[in-house]
Amino acid sequence: MTGEGKTVASLTEELEKRYSRDLVQPRVTVAIRNYASQRVFVGGEVNGAGLINLPGRIGVMEAILLAKGFMDTAKTTEVVLIRRGRDGRPMMRTVDVAGYVAGRNPDVPLQAFDVVFVPRSSIAEVNLFIDQFINRVVPFQRGFTYTVGRTSNTN
Repeated sequence: MTGEGKTVASLTEELEKRYSRDLVQPRVTVAIRNYASQRVFVGGEVNGAGLINLPGRIGVMEAILLAKGFMDTAKTTEVVLIRRGRDGRPMMRTVDVAGYVAGRNPDVPLQAFDVVFVPRSSIAEVNLFIDQFINRVVPFQRGFTYTVGRTSNTN
């Protein structure tokens, strides 16, 4: 039997009820031997993507700062937070971290095993498209030639 997801008090009560079938007024002591890993994953447009050990109760913004902050290409208004529900299925919500920094929105507290994903901004998506589908596919010369009077200049 594991006490996963239960408090010490609720596990103690549950065990006392189970043992009361065979024992008179059982007294149970629950001691925690190992704590679950308290980590979150931060990825996307951050400077240091990876697993972050939770130093305590922190929010999305603090986790991003622990991941060395946003890249210039980050979309700070729609940071994605993925968390597993009680049924084990992932739940997703977006967090306006820029709104938190401006004082308009509260930060969202993180839980162990949360995933924080910082997407690219719209202009970063356009830049990526231009680089991948135009610069690398369409061969064209970056310079141009123009003529003023009888002299030709090349830039």
